[in-house]
Amino acid sequence: RYLRIWMAYAKHCREPEDIFAFLAVQGIAQELAGYYEEYANYVERRRCRGECGVDGWKQAERILRQGLERGAQPIERLKKTYAEFGKRSGG
Repeated sequence: RYLRIWMAYAKHCREPEDIFAFLAVQGIAQELAGYYEEYANYVERRRCRGECGVDGWKQAERILRQGLERGAQPIERLKKTYAEFGKRSGG
């Protein structure tokens, strides 16, 4: 629930990436797959709007991989998200 509140807040912020950075520095939600999924989705949407180019794919992949490496839960859902991202990005 707490993560959902932060994500709703991030959607209304001028710089949502600042919210993701804050959560990471504070260690908030780092064990939750939803954090990595939402962050990667945000980066991917920016890329689709032409705001971050090819580097956006790399950044989104890095975010999802980080969640997998940290064993974020539920891990099976995060693995599925990562696989779907790979199909979209051609990776």
